[in-house]
Amino acid sequence: MRGMQKLVRDNPPNKLREINHGKLRAMGISEELTNAFLDNYKYDPYEETLLVGELETMKIEGRDAFLSRADLATDKSTALYFRTVAQMMGGYHRNIEPVQAIHNTVGLLNLQRKNGGRVLLAPVDYVFWTEKLAAKVDDVEQALAKSSSVSSKEVWITGRFDEAARKEFEGRGWKVIENAEDKLMKK
Repeated sequence: MRGMQKLVRDNPPNKLREINHGKLRAMGISEELTNAFLDNYKYDPYEETLLVGELETMKIEGRDAFLSRADLATDKSTALYFRTVAQMMGGYHRNIEPVQAIHNTVGLLNLQRKNGGRVLLAPVDYVFWTEKLAAKVDDVEQALAKSSSVSSKEVWITGRFDEAARKEFEGRGWKVIENAEDKLMKK
């Protein structure tokens, strides 16, 4: 992260765009998607460079799936969300275990572990169980059930789950990890 911050500090925006463009193309991201992402004005050069830097560190399949989803950011807070998810994914890949791929499962970005397990990571403070969340979890589980290779399900958040949410996730076979930032963002 410090390297990316130094890169931002030491280069003007047009040079950062050039650097990020080169990194994305080297990852195999199409010219069209590269330009669409770099043209999304909701990402300032700092957020853009940190997100691209995290994707670059994970030499895995599916980085284009991540970028396609992140390109849909329509406001600065959503851009920040995607940058933070990229950092959480990078932290998981570096500090927990190397992963195989990134997937977009019904709009939710997740990691595929080498054993087939899936890991959802989210920078959220508090999760409580609602009808909307139940419907989204149902959609994710139906999509994952179509893949015979999914061996386990985990959800990592930076905050906490309320007791009802924890029970619902665990009752559905999810491993729940709270305060994930402590484990993922090791210096």
